[in-house]
Amino acid sequence: MTKARDLANLISGGAVLADGAIAVSEVTGLHAVASSGAYSALTGKPTLGTAAALNVGTSANNIPQLDNNGKLGAIDGSQLTGISGYSYAASFAFSDGY
Repeated sequence: MTKARDLANLISGGAVLADGAIAVSEVTGLHAVASSGAYSALTGKPTLGTAAALNVGTSANNIPQLDNNGKLGAIDGSQLTGISGYSYAASFAFSDGY
């Protein structure tokens, strides 16, 4: 009987293994990542875009990062295009010179 089968039997009975451990080599059907723990041993992992290799910050070639309040820090927006503005002042009718 293998330790894995012993473990299954012992768990159901509430007992413990004599040495308290099962080696990876004693369990069959495990993928390589189960014993190595290495990301490179995973199969079917997604490919990451080029942004994944960039740093966060407000300098050139950085990914902007939100602050603790979920807001953008001070960044230069002079190169932003396709953004429509809205004037609140133009939407109100004032009388008496106000």
